[in-house]
Amino acid sequence: MKKFLEINNLSFSYMKNELILNQVSLSINKGEFVSVLGVSGSGKTTLLRLIAGLDKQNSGSIILENKVIADENSTLAPEKRNIGLVVQDKALFPHLNVKENIMFGIRKLKNKENLAMEMMKLFRIDHHMAKYPHELSGGEQQRVALARALVPKPQLLLLDEPFDGLDKVLKADLHIEVKKIVKLKEMTVVMVTHDHDEATLLSDRVLSIKDGNIN
Repeated sequence: MKKFLEINNLSFSYMKNELILNQVSLSINKGEFVSVLGVSGSGKTTLLRLIAGLDKQNSGSIILENKVIADENSTLAPEKRNIGLVVQDKALFPHLNVKENIMFGIRKLKNKENLAMEMMKLFRIDHHMAKYPHELSGGEQQRVALARALVPKPQLLLLDEPFDGLDKVLKADLHIEVKKIVKLKEMTVVMVTHDHDEATLLSDRVLSIKDGNIN
């Protein structure tokens, strides 16, 4: 299998004596769905933020498709990494409707309408396209957030507790949809979660993180 994402000896701390990540190394293959399982405060969200470029590591490197996107000397800006990120709180724009939210990251493309419609149909939210986030249920909002992250066709999709806070029925429904769409699009995914059953159901491989170390 081709190595797609390589993380080498990654360390991060907010303060000198408080390590959040401690020399984490990780290798992910193209098309693989990997979950990192850990409790709150274990460093799993920090790991995603470093991969996305939202934080800068203290040491170590991140390589995406044989290109160094972060090391001790330089870091590629988040918008140049072609990485999709979905977080627990959805982070939808309240003043934009469903269709406009999904098109936000591709608004300069001529075929943005067609791309948005394809993604809305995949996530079964095309009948909500004119609605605003406050008019949607939690599950519908998360479908919009996932569609918005996928429509630019990112090299890598990062999921940060994407189903947390949803009831069991909505969560089970979204698990099926996401698994199907990820396989259809042949996406490489890294998800962090505290839910062991969720990680096992969705992933090709499950890792655990504790005290800033991955096992």
